Amino acid sequence: MKIYTNDSHEIIGYDPDYVPSEYSHEYEVSDDFVGDRSYPVMCGYKYEPQYELDFDEKGALKYDDQGNLIYKLGEDGEKIFAGYSFYPFIDSQVLTILQREADARSSDLDTISRENNTLRTAVTFAAASFTDAQALEVKDLYPDWSKIPEGTHLEAGQRVRYNGNLYKVRTGQAHDKQSTWTPTDAASLFEAIDEAHAGTLEDPIAQLPSTLVGIYFSIAEV
Repeated sequence: MKIYTNDSHEIIGYDPDYVPSEYSHEYEVSDDFVGDRSYPVMCGYKYEPQYELDFDEKGALKYDDQGNLIYKLGEDGEKIFAGYSFYPFIDSQVLTILQREADARSSDLDTISRENNTLRTAVTFAAASFTDAQALEVKDLYPDWSKIPEGTHLEAGQRVRYNGNLYKVRTGQAHDKQSTWTPTDAASLFEAIDEAHAGTLEDPIAQLPSTLVGIYFSIAEV
């Protein structure tokens, strides 16, 4: 992953979620670099290149006339790179408070997500016992046929969505999904659940798809 810093080497973002529009430096780091730290906490850290310092004969650091540290120079006259330093520049207690707040928000979101998943699972199980009329009211609860893995066994009566319409596997036509057996192309396997008509003799479907058994259609006279 990459992290991004400003002129002062303060972290101002990282990919993929927090890429700033402007930055001074870009660094490639390990994928687990951020760890459990939240974005506000990461922005309390610096990621700064370090260079070898120069020492005098007594082992003390050297300073120039302006009081700045003196660095060792390589054969090319440039400072000798020694690696990167990753450290907080904001009080650690402040960072701890920021992390606690972020963890609390994350915990709330996780709880909501788990509750939603549990509710959806319960509703999905209940949807299997719905009448066709009820099923039409909640079509999105049923799986999209196109996204069902190849070879998945489809039981008789099982409902699926396809191109915005709802279908169910015909009685006695349980089968393993094949990509060429779409609900429209394999009408002997699937029964269309029509939104306007029941497909009975009294209420026929006003169109004629591929071969369908036990379903009545009305054909306008010309």
